[in-house]
Amino acid sequence: MNTLFKKDYLILILIAIILIFKTYERNIVWNDKLSLWKDVFEKSPYKARGHNDLGNAYRNKGLTEMAIKHYEIALNLNPEYADAYVNIGNAYRDVGQEEKVEEYYLMAIRLNPSLIEAHNNLALIYANKGIIDKAIYHYKYAISLNPFLSEPHFNLGLTYLKINDVGNAILEFEKAMTLNPDHPYARSFIEYLYNQKNFKP
Repeated sequence: MNTLFKKDYLILILIAIILIFKTYERNIVWNDKLSLWKDVFEKSPYKARGHNDLGNAYRNKGLTEMAIKHYEIALNLNPEYADAYVNIGNAYRDVGQEEKVEEYYLMAIRLNPSLIEAHNNLALIYANKGIIDKAIYHYKYAISLNPFLSEPHFNLGLTYLKINDVGNAILEFEKAMTLNPDHPYARSFIEYLYNQKNFKP
């Protein structure tokens, strides 16, 4: 092996070692979503999406205050970021600050009326407050956007129960169970309601 060839060979080996190390380092970062989005944020600190996704990673770890901080930064960077309004609404709901939640979901819907999660979650807020007409409206809107999701149907069923509309409640529970046969509660509610002596389908 001549000297020039040997030198080139050593350089190739060195490059391969560096690439292997970088790949290993990247796999460590990408193996954990929090580490991944911290890495993205550090490389692009002025991008709203990086802050939003880092907020999601913090929220998934139960670090709600840190999540809210990054959602707020995302919204400061991009006040038209509808998904970030949904996410910060979810985070405030986690810590029981429901007075802020409604406004964030409404803002998300104003910016993007097709956000199913915003309609479903806003409907939950209204149902809990007893504002049944608005709850039903937003559940139906969510269902109109995607009729194949079981959760809005199930939640709508629960809302019908609040006003003793048992027939429509059962219809929605049945739709939820059809869409998701493993739904943890739909079957139980159907069986319970059919077993009520005064219920006539």
